[in-house]
Amino acid sequence: MSSHRVVLSVFLAAGLTAASGNVSADADVDAFYNTGKPKLEEAAKLVKEGKFGEAVPVLSAYVKSEPGSADGWNLLAYSQRKLGRFGPALKNYDKALSIDPDHKGAHEY
Repeated sequence: MSSHRVVLSVFLAAGLTAASGNVSADADVDAFYNTGKPKLEEAAKLVKEGKFGEAVPVLSAYVKSEPGSADGWNLLAYSQRKLGRFGPALKNYDKALSIDPDHKGAHEY
């Protein structure tokens, strides 16, 4: 099996087994509050409430206006993964890591 398939298999397994109820255990969403970036804070609130489908368009608009935000790409990828959109999520985690190779959240997922 290629290394890409191994990574994708692990990624999918993590996504399929992640609990959707307790977001704080899955992602440090609280870190996105009090950033002075209202859209990021709005998205973090939606994510914390488990409203991933509502968070995705907010985050998509945010990363369009702030393409250098590793946090924005990471939170978008997280929300997509929680919705089962694994392909786009993986691409967006990669985008977050291309901006910040040490991004803790992107490395965790």
